[in-house]
Amino acid sequence: MSFVALLRAINVGKRQIKMDALRGMFEDMGYSNVRSYIQSGNVVFDTRARNTDKMAARISEHIESEVGFDVAVMVRTGEEIASIVEHNPFKHVELSKDIILYVSFLSEEPSVAAAAAFVDASTEYEKYVVDGPEAYILRDRRNKESPFSNNYLEKMLGVRATNRNWNTVNKLIGMSKAK
Repeated sequence: MSFVALLRAINVGKRQIKMDALRGMFEDMGYSNVRSYIQSGNVVFDTRARNTDKMAARISEHIESEVGFDVAVMVRTGEEIASIVEHNPFKHVELSKDIILYVSFLSEEPSVAAAAAFVDASTEYEKYVVDGPEAYILRDRRNKESPFSNNYLEKMLGVRATNRNWNTVNKLIGMSKAK
């Protein structure tokens, strides 16, 4: 079965991991058909294991033991990644160079109160929707006053998060279906 690991904040500042080394770490853990996409920490792999929380913890611990810094890891099945398109609350919006859609992969479902506060923080230029362990963020990049960042999301939602743009999400869907 295919899974997607989404790593938070690698290849930023001193937190560098080369993709061939990262793929090697996954292979060292016994995962197969390991492939990565761009330098921001997207790894697609196959395993017979099924518990994504245990996988995320194991991957995070192994990476930290190899490179010496903590990396938050969110793991989703290929089917869960594909369902993100079906659940997209902004299907009706035409995306452009200025109108961008992000998906935030959360370490767990935020509390109902945190999710409601986050959605209520939506503005004319940024719309937020929380759907289980994902958040959708529709942004107008022409707005220069945006608070949008991983840190903002984590503070608002009370969980760890890593963001991917819509193009990356679609690429990961394709990679998780390919063998």
